[in-house]
Amino acid sequence: MAEIETLVLASAAQIWLAAIAGLIAVEDASTLPSPGTSCRSGVSRFRIPFPPRGLGFRAQVERACAALSVAPERVAGLARASNRLPALRSGHGALVGALDASIAGSRLGITGNWFLGVSVEDALTRSRAECDRLFGT
Repeated sequence: MAEIETLVLASAAQIWLAAIAGLIAVEDASTLPSPGTSCRSGVSRFRIPFPPRGLGFRAQVERACAALSVAPERVAGLARASNRLPALRSGHGALVGALDASIAGSRLGITGNWFLGVSVEDALTRSRAECDRLFGT
């Protein structure tokens, strides 16, 4: 499991955001990108993940606003949540391989979003593979 803090910012109606590519930090909050040029944002709320116990609330708001090129006083609403999410670690593939080997040839199917990653697409990919294994393509 991995812990994550999420800051949610709701923009004021008149905020116009420049084109941005995304706001997923690779390492930590200091790697949040500057606005890019690949797309325009059409949402009014932004969920920005931060490592747990890294930056304080005010520092998270300042960092997020800087990444969005929005003055903090223009933010209409803020919320913060802490969550624990599944996290794949070294050796995960071998563990899944061993589980798959143990159910091979059986009528038991095991699916979810833990096998390949944690996204909905990962869950669908695993579910499709299990369906194909159990019932054919």
